[in-house]
Amino acid sequence: MDKIIHLIFNNLPAILIVIPLYYLVHKRSLDVIKFMEKFIKYSKNKQEQNVNVPSEIKIHACERLILLVDRLTPSSIIDRMNNHQMTNMEFAASLKESIKTEFDHNTIQQLYVSNQTWTACVRVKDNMMGLINSSLSKCDINGDSLEISNIILQSEMVDNMGIDEAKLLIKTELK
Repeated sequence: MDKIIHLIFNNLPAILIVIPLYYLVHKRSLDVIKFMEKFIKYSKNKQEQNVNVPSEIKIHACERLILLVDRLTPSSIIDRMNNHQMTNMEFAASLKESIKTEFDHNTIQQLYVSNQTWTACVRVKDNMMGLINSSLSKCDINGDSLEISNIILQSEMVDNMGIDEAKLLIKTELK
């Protein structure tokens, strides 16, 4: 019995350290396991939420591009910009600046659509710029802006400048 008591007293410092240490390690390992379980659950939820984010962004991008193409149509841009106190040259410059601003505002949308769809949107912008330049060459540059407006609107009746194609491609992005 003395040997047992002597053994306990000799090892008492070690026992006093090992027992609380065991308790702390055991408790911490349970906390770590609980933390890892919560983290895994959180990660799975986050991944499920992220699956929908690109489609939401893509829908928003397609909405913006449809709006862009619609705002670049000759009738739409002339309705917004028509000012009869301008000359043909001033009005053409104003139309081109409006197109450039509108287009630049939406260039980021190309990240979310196919190259083919983005190219169709660029083509609409380029066709509209070309239409303004060719219409300006058909009229007196110092004349009333009503003259160039009429030429542009008449051209719209003949050629839709790829607008329908661009809208169709944008809509197919969502399928």
